Amino acid sequence: MDLKSLKNVLRLNYFLVFAILLLNTSWIFAQSPCSGSNQSGVISLENSSGVAQLNFAAGTTMYIKVTDNDRNTNCNAADQFTVKITSETETLGETITLVETGNNTSIFKNSIGFNVSASESQNGSIDVQKGDKLEVSYTDPSDDFGNSILIKASSYYDMTLLSGTLATNMTKANSPYLLTGDVTIPANYDLDIEAGVEVRFTPLSDDQSSGNDKNRVEIIVNGGLDVLGTASDTVRFLSNGESPASGDWYGIRYQSYPAGNVSYARFDHASQVIQYQNVSYNNSNQYSDTLKVRHNKIVNSGSGISISSVRANMSIDSNYYEGSSSFISAYSNRARSDANFLFNVRGNTSKGALIYINEYKSYSDNYEVKVVIKNNHFSHGISLSSTDRVEIKNNHFEGQISLGSSWGGSYNGIKQVLISGNTIVMSRGSSGIYEGHVTNSEIKDNQLTGEYFSGIGIDLNQSNATVSDNVISKFGTGINVSTDFNHPTFDSLLRNTVVFNGYRGIQVSNYGRVLAQYNNIYDNYDTVSYNESSSQYFQTYDFYAEGEAYAEIDARFNYWGETVKSQMATGANPKNINRIYDKKDDAKKSFVNYAQWRDCKTCTISTMNQSGTLSLVNSSDAAVLTYAAGSSLRVKLIDSDRNQNASAVDQVTVNLTSETE
Repeated sequence: MDLKSLKNVLRLNYFLVFAILLLNTSWIFAQSPCSGSNQSGVISLENSSGVAQLNFAAGTTMYIKVTDNDRNTNCNAADQFTVKITSETETLGETITLVETGNNTSIFKNSIGFNVSASESQNGSIDVQKGDKLEVSYTDPSDDFGNSILIKASSYYDMTLLSGTLATNMTKANSPYLLTGDVTIPANYDLDIEAGVEVRFTPLSDDQSSGNDKNRVEIIVNGGLDVLGTASDTVRFLSNGESPASGDWYGIRYQSYPAGNVSYARFDHASQVIQYQNVSYNNSNQYSDTLKVRHNKIVNSGSGISISSVRANMSIDSNYYEGSSSFISAYSNRARSDANFLFNVRGNTSKGALIYINEYKSYSDNYEVKVVIKNNHFSHGISLSSTDRVEIKNNHFEGQISLGSSWGGSYNGIKQVLISGNTIVMSRGSSGIYEGHVTNSEIKDNQLTGEYFSGIGIDLNQSNATVSDNVISKFGTGINVSTDFNHPTFDSLLRNTVVFNGYRGIQVSNYGRVLAQYNNIYDNYDTVSYNESSSQYFQTYDFYAEGEAYAEIDARFNYWGETVKSQMATGANPKNINRIYDKKDDAKKSFVNYAQWRDCKTCTISTMNQSGTLSLVNSSDAAVLTYAAGSSLRVKLIDSDRNQNASAVDQVTVNLTSETE
C-alpha cells in the first residue's frame, strides 16, 4: 500500500473513533440529569408564600417543595415523582405527585390539605390531630455518593409557638406548645400551666439568644410559675428533636420572686431541670408560703433541682429522678435572721449522684433552719454541712451520710442532728455515717452494712453524739471516735451491735472520750477469709484504744462473744484481753474497763460489783468545780455495792482533804 492510501485509511479510522465517542457521550447525557448529578435532594415544607414552616396552623395547607437534580431526567419536559406524607394520626399516609416547576428547574412542588380526625381514612388529605408530627419522605436515587437514600423532612400541626415574654396561662386547649426561644414570665405575674399540657423545646437553639445559655431554650421565672399537673393528667416538658437527648433544652429557672409549685410533671432532655436562684421573701406575712416540687418524674436529663441563694421554705416530696447527675444540689442559702425556715425532702426516689445540701442556715440565735430528709430511697449518699438542725429518718441509702466538715470548724458544722431508722447499704466501699463538728447528735436504730470490709460504719470527728441501738457490720471499722485537744467531746455508745467488721469493732482515737456500754461487740474480723487461728486474726480487735489522753474508757456491761467471755472469766481481772487493745498492750494508752461483761447478747447484768462514782455538788445537787466563800461542800456517792440493806438507809465514810488540811 502506498503512502497516500495509508493516510486515507488512518483518516477514516480516526473519524470512526470520534463518531463512536460522540455517540457514547450523547447516550450518557441522555441518561443523566439535566442539571448536574449525584446531589442529595432537599425537602422543604412551606406555606403558600414559600416560607419554611416549623408548624402549620389549623386551617392552612402544607406546600411541599423538593429540590433534586437526580429527578430532572428530561431537560425538555416537566418531570414528576411521588412523595409520601404521614402524621401521628394517619400512619399509613397519603401519596401525592410532585411536578417540576419548569422543563429544566429540578424543583418539584405540590400541596396537601389537613383533615382533623381521630382516625385515618386515606382520603387525599392528611388526617391529623392537634400537635401531630408530620413527616414527608421520598427515595432519592442518587445522593452525593451516588447511593439510593430515603430523604425525610418533618413539621407539626397546630402547635402553639412561644418565645419571649409570656403573661398568659398555658392551657390544655392550646397544647402542645413549642418554645423556640427563652420564655420569660414577668415580675408580679403568676402563670399557671394546666394539667395535661405538653411543652416542647427546639433542640440546641434559642431564637432569643438570652438567659444563662444562649444556645438552649429556658423558662425564666421573674414572677410566679405553678405547674398544676395531676396524678391522672400530667404536664410534660421534652425536646422536639428528631433524636432527643439530655441537654437539648436548659430548664426552668426561678429567680427573685418566691412563688412556685411544680406538681405531677415529667421532665425529659433538660440540662438543669429546675433552678431556684436569688429567691427571697420581701414581706413577713409570706414566710408561711413554701416553694413546692412534688410528684414529678425527671429522666433523660442532667441535674434535677438546684437551689442557691434561697430564703424561703421548700418542700421536695415524692419525686422520681434517674440520671448521672445530682437529684438535689443546694448551696449558699443563708436564711433570713428574722424567721424560721423549713427544708423538706420526703418520699423521693433518686437513681443519681450524691445529694448536696451546703450552707442552709440562719445566722440568728433566735431563729433556725431545719432540714428534714425522710422516707426517701437514694442510690447514692447525701452530704450536708453548715446548717442548724437536721433530721434524717427512715430512708434507704446506698452511699454515705456525711454531716458537717472534717476541716471547716464550727462554721461548717451543724448544731443538732437526728439520724434514725435508716438503712444504709454501701455499694461503693465508703463509710456509712460521717459527722464532723456536730454540736449535738443522736444516731439510733439504723442498719449499716458495708462492702468489702472497708470504710467506717459510724465515724465521729469532733462531734458530741449518742449512738444507740444500731447494727453495724462488714465495714473496716464499726465505730470510730476522734477529736483534738481544742475540741473536747463526749460520745455515748449504747446498745449497739458491732459485729463482722474486717479490722476493728470500736476505735477511740486521739482525744476521743466515750462511754461504751450494753453493746454487742464481737467477731470483728474477716470471718470469710480466715479464722481465729490465723495470724491475720491477731491483727484485728473488737475494741481499740488508740488515744492516750484519758486514763480509762468505760466499756462495762458489753457482750464480747463467747471466746472473749471465756478469756475474761478465766483467772483474775483486769488483764490483757486478746481482742482489746489498750493500756495492757501499750502503757501510754487508755485502759478499757471491760468489767461486768454480759454472758449473752440479750442478757441483763447484775447491779453488784460496779465502781462507785463520787461527786462534789452544791445544794441543788449540781456538780461544782469551785466553791464560793461561805458555801458548804457537799459529797454525793453513787455505788450499788454499798446498798447492802434494801430495807434500811445505808451509810458510808469518805475521807476529805485540802491543800491546807
